[in-house]
Amino acid sequence: LRNLQKRSSIEVLPLVPAPQEFHYRNRIQIQVRGNQYGFFASRTRDLVPIQSCWIAEPALNQAMAAYANSSAKQPQRIELSVDSAGHVTVVEGERDPETALFGQVNRLQNEQLKNLLIKFIQGTPDWYMDLYCGAGNLTVPLHQKFPDIPGVGIEYSSAAIRQAQKLNLYNVEWFDGDVAVRLKQLPPRRGKGLIVVDPPRVGLSAETIAQMV
Repeated sequence: LRNLQKRSSIEVLPLVPAPQEFHYRNRIQIQVRGNQYGFFASRTRDLVPIQSCWIAEPALNQAMAAYANSSAKQPQRIELSVDSAGHVTVVEGERDPETALFGQVNRLQNEQLKNLLIKFIQGTPDWYMDLYCGAGNLTVPLHQKFPDIPGVGIEYSSAAIRQAQKLNLYNVEWFDGDVAVRLKQLPPRRGKGLIVVDPPRVGLSAETIAQMV
């Protein structure tokens, strides 16, 4: 941020704190060795046993203890996740590509994110796009806000787009592939547009910005 501020004046918006400082994470990966479970020490494969994880939702801590006390005795890696209804899913070993999707791990903070998105929108667009849409995390509130306005969701992951299509959002078209390439292929939109971007950490490429313009 300091490097950017040296080049031009940047307005830094106030931080929005999460509702919970601890026990907020809805997905966690742990290592299991017999009836012990925990994480690897930094840059090693040495297990650091834990009794509970301070950032994991309570349901995940309960599931971890139950799993470690089961009949599973072989060293293995497991991933636990909990949905908004409190249902816990346990996946052993490497994740299935259909479930190995990026998602916001702080459920309560994600709700604040979606509410802020809608709050910042002024007026009614003639169309909207959700770029790097994942499985439709931000497309859903956009569709709820503008149900009769055509929308587009673009995401590199085909698996994520397949998940998004299951939402059956009326008036929303889904496209997988490189965002810049897909934008180039789409016919120009007319009227007032709204574009929401949620790119990975590397940010927007120059080609994506050029296609947005």
